[in-house]
Order: sequence, then C-alpha cells, then structure tokens
Amino acid sequence: MSECADLSRTRLAARRARVCAALAALVAAACSTKRDQPLASDAPVAVREAAQPRPAARLWTRSFLEKTVLSAGEVEIEGPELLRERLALRRDEFNHEHTERAVDDGYRIESRQRDDSDGSPIRAQLDELVIDAYERITVRIRPQAERVVLRASGEVFVFVVATGRETRSATLTLVGELDTPLGP
Repeated sequence: MSECADLSRTRLAARRARVCAALAALVAAACSTKRDQPLASDAPVAVREAAQPRPAARLWTRSFLEKTVLSAGEVEIEGPELLRERLALRRDEFNHEHTERAVDDGYRIESRQRDDSDGSPIRAQLDELVIDAYERITVRIRPQAERVVLRASGEVFVFVVATGRETRSATLTLVGELDTPLGP
C-alpha cells in the first residue's frame, strides 16, 4: 500500500513539474514578444471609452406622463419603434380580435370588437394615459416617425386625474414631439 502511495505522489509531482515548466515557457514567450502596435488596453480608460461608439440617444415624448383617462369609439396611435416598449395593449381573445402584421412603412397592430362581444372596452396604456376604446385601437409603428400622434374619434371623453378636468368632443388629436432623451 505504501509503495502505491509513493508511486502516485511521484507521478503527481512529475505532472506538476511539467505544468509549471509549460506555464513558465508561455510567460517567457509572452514577455519577450515585440509589439508593433500598442494594444487598446494600453490606453487610459477615458481614451478607451471615448473611442467606443455610443448608441444614439433614444428620444421620447413627455406628452403622456400626466395621469389621464381617455375613452373613445376608435383610437389610432402612430409613433416610432420605442412605442412597442411604451404601450401596453390588453388582449381579450373572447371579446376582441387581435391582428399584427408588417406593412410597407413599419408594423401595424389592431384590436377590434368581435361581433359576439359583450361590449367590454379594448384597453391600452401609453405611459400614464389609460385608453378605453369601444370599437377599435390601431397602432402603427414607423421607425422613421418623429413624433407620437394619437387620434381619437366617436364620443371622446378625457379625464385628467390631477386636476379633475373633463373634456368631451367628437374627435381629439394629441401630438407628442420626441424631445426627451431616455437613459441607457
């Protein structure tokens, strides 16, 4: 038993010696290699960060940040790609038909009442604007859009929560310019 233990210790020591010799050779080769070009890691941190391309600032509108409720027959919302992240559209498969498809100038999402619907509203939320539509909500995402446009028609009712102000009209158009940079 003792001879086996001595034999395995000897093999282990020999293996360690080979590994150490290989590592020493690699370190020596790395230290003696000439570099014609300085490495990026040789530059100060500030220089490296400045050299990296920064992503373009994503802009959004502040127009829908006030807690408001909008109710209308039909609502159309049009805006840039960021609209996908800022808009939540509730899906109710029992009462509403939902379609999504690519179109020539972007992407179109539509929810409309089914013929056999119980009349429950189609609900959406855009930032702090809560939307109830009783016939249809159409969303058009256009990558080149420079503003967010919301059009409502059919007995439009708007209630601003903070002030208690109510507005009723046949149609309404809200335009939000993309003027506020969002964080990374």
